[in-house]
Amino acid sequence: MMERPKVHQKFAAISLAFALAAAVLVNAGDPDILKDFLAPLGGPVTAEYFKYTGLEPLLNANLTGATSAIVTKASMKEFPALEGQGTSVAVILYPPSGMNPPHVHPRGAELLIVLQGILEVGFVDTTNRLYKQTLQTLDLFIFPKGLVHYQINTQNNTAAAALGIFGSANAGTVSLPTTLFQSGISPDILAKAFKTDEETIAKGILEANLTGKKTALVAKSTMKEFPALEGQGVSVSLLVYPPSGMNLPHIHPRSAELLMLLQGSLEVGFVDTTNTLYTETLKPLDLFVFPKGLVHFQVNKESNVTVAVGMFGSASAGTVSLPTSIFESGIRVDILAKAFKTDEETISKLIQSNFGNK
Repeated sequence: MMERPKVHQKFAAISLAFALAAAVLVNAGDPDILKDFLAPLGGPVTAEYFKYTGLEPLLNANLTGATSAIVTKASMKEFPALEGQGTSVAVILYPPSGMNPPHVHPRGAELLIVLQGILEVGFVDTTNRLYKQTLQTLDLFIFPKGLVHYQINTQNNTAAAALGIFGSANAGTVSLPTTLFQSGISPDILAKAFKTDEETIAKGILEANLTGKKTALVAKSTMKEFPALEGQGVSVSLLVYPPSGMNLPHIHPRSAELLMLLQGSLEVGFVDTTNTLYTETLKPLDLFVFPKGLVHFQVNKESNVTVAVGMFGSASAGTVSLPTSIFESGIRVDILAKAFKTDEETISKLIQSNFGNK
């Protein structure tokens, strides 16, 4: 019978973890409040308001039969007293060989502390570089805000447990397998993005039919290209979409994007942290805003060239291209196969085909 995680033996480490959370809170992204705390509407505030007991059932958690990590959050949604306090926490229980699939927190960095077991963890930055480490009990690892990251239990016979501590009362979670394939983004858009066919996408399995689709040309003017922008909190990109071309699903971890269409017609969309897809068709001089850290895309369905301008509230908004970050960054094949619920051979074909560069 599969071993139960002895989570209760490690929960003494929680007090240490919250002390270490100060490292995250130094750069908390939530706005400051002008009072001690935000009181609920109606009724007096007592000490009970500041206490949350919803994690106690995890002391007796049973992971028998589980294959993916079980994540239990205590954000301002579950624990209202956290609103305005700039912090939240999640308990993550990993069954043997279980993983927390690649995902993004758009509104907060995550400080991970391992309470039990051994984890392989990693994240991919906006230059497509993979940073990974193996963590032991009480080791810490920081996942910067808005970047793709994952964790996997490397042991096949014992469970693992960790705390994720966030510099936001509502960091949000964008699960990339779910957001890309279960949010309602049309199969033809995903087929273009992942260089495969609509039938494969509809089945939710990635195949290696990389037919060399055209993608948008993006000319950036950030503080890297235009140093005078540093400290000014603004940058811009010019996007040129060939006929039937698209800007692949991606994320800007450090800013929202305000898109203005200059020429042609464009289908645009983003997926929020509840996995709701918002799409619109734009005409010249229409505007559309993509909230910070959320997966979004644009596609030109016309036979003519389309042109747009992307405007950012940061001198370096950063770009995480999801097909590239997931499949061309060096994340292990077995991890990707687990995350996308397919086989390692399919993942290997995608990687070997050098898709995204054609």
